[in-house]
Amino acid sequence: MYWHVRNVETWKACFRRTVTALRSTAPAVKIDWNMNAHTDKLPGSGRDVWDAYPGDQYVDVVSIDSYDFFPTSVSEKSWNRQCHQRSGLCTVIKFAHDHGKKFAVPEWGVVRSEGGGGDNPFYVQKMYETFAANAANLAYEAYYNNSEAKNVRSSLYQPDLNPTSSKRYLKLFGPASPGTG
Repeated sequence: MYWHVRNVETWKACFRRTVTALRSTAPAVKIDWNMNAHTDKLPGSGRDVWDAYPGDQYVDVVSIDSYDFFPTSVSEKSWNRQCHQRSGLCTVIKFAHDHGKKFAVPEWGVVRSEGGGGDNPFYVQKMYETFAANAANLAYEAYYNNSEAKNVRSSLYQPDLNPTSSKRYLKLFGPASPGTG
């Protein structure tokens, strides 16, 4: 993305100053530090994605945008490989836990566009299982329901571009799912 970190130290200093300013007027504000899944190295510098972490005192929630592409998750083997890479969901969950933070997934979804797993109910199932297994540490999650031609095309509802994923999502996350009321 064009807004990627270019100089790690400058970026961290700016993040820290911004958090300090926000907290000076809104002390209860929660700060979410977010990364893109499947991007272990920062563009340009090639540094490890975790080098951009600004420090525990500046972060309340560690989050990741996680989509089913580059690589796709179509089996346990491929799920485990992508989930445990440096910029994978499982790595973020462990990092957040180890640092006494909540984790979040502000954007996630199947990907019908190029490089994606398409209508992949397996991915929806694995995300649900991961959220359920880590519910005590989950701050929030949000499915990205998108139908734009030049985007991920993850839509499960109006229009339903991914019918088998939509059925699995409704079964797992719908009104009859555990914990909803």
